[in-house]
Amino acid sequence: MAGGPAASLQARWASRAALGVRIGSLRRERGVSLDELALCTGMDANVLFAIELGLASAAQVAQHLERIAEALGDPEGELGMMLVQICPVR
Repeated sequence: MAGGPAASLQARWASRAALGVRIGSLRRERGVSLDELALCTGMDANVLFAIELGLASAAQVAQHLERIAEALGDPEGELGMMLVQICPVR
């Protein structure tokens, strides 16, 4: 059954992983270590690491994304747009 609930769940997991990869890429592009980003955002480095690996829940990502985006300087809101794919507004 193509396009069913399993496909939707798989797409959200892929989107979460892509968002984590992008956060990690932005962090490295800016020369910021995981510990430095944790300090700037007031977050635990382990949570940031889980987000970058795509292992954090969508709720965790949504809870922290604004602080991460601000610390990494995401003026176009690219990260927020990616979040909508994980947590669609209903």
